[in-house]
Amino acid sequence: MKFGRMILSVTLVAAASLLAACSTTCGEPDVCDTGTAAYPQFTDEEVATMTTKLDGLAGIPAPQ
Repeated sequence: MKFGRMILSVTLVAAASLLAACSTTCGEPDVCDTGTAAYPQFTDEEVATMTTKLDGLAGIPAPQ
């Protein structure tokens, strides 16, 4: 009987923690529903500049 209670309590704690993971509090948006990027998006010009600089560090000649 003690083993059954222990399993039940562990199951209830796990379920409660899963429910709390994506809950909203105090009007804050739910992190599961927001569609914002984690990192800033780079423009094509920024990507080209970084590629040129990294190619220079790697010793790759610039395209002609």
